[in-house]
Amino acid sequence: MQEIILGAGVMKGFISKHQERIHGVLSCFERMLFRGYWPIMSGWQMAQFFNSSKIQFRELKGFLLQHAQRVKQHAIDVAKQEGRPFQYLQEKIRKEELAKEIAARDQIQDGLICVFSVLEPHALLLGNGPK
Repeated sequence: MQEIILGAGVMKGFISKHQERIHGVLSCFERMLFRGYWPIMSGWQMAQFFNSSKIQFRELKGFLLQHAQRVKQHAIDVAKQEGRPFQYLQEKIRKEELAKEIAARDQIQDGLICVFSVLEPHALLLGNGPK
């Protein structure tokens, strides 16, 4: 029977097992919360996007930081324009419950309740694509 590894060990084990087929590992955001989770793309789709956009690996960090800042600034601007709070969450918290509390507190029935900024890292493997 195989040992089951939980948490970060799963990723390390996978990388170790398949290291000869893995070209790199990238950590990135996997979703944004609007009215539920919206998966932006899978790892393979992200790699395809970078390839089709002619973004080379050495340019990736700058590209991601620039666009992450654009998305964050837009969220801040929308929250300000709507008169709603923008809140950075540093600790693990149930975001949906917090949003419901804010909606109840401010008597929001529809429209923008708040904007949360959260760093939830997710590992992405860059390989040769689906087989």
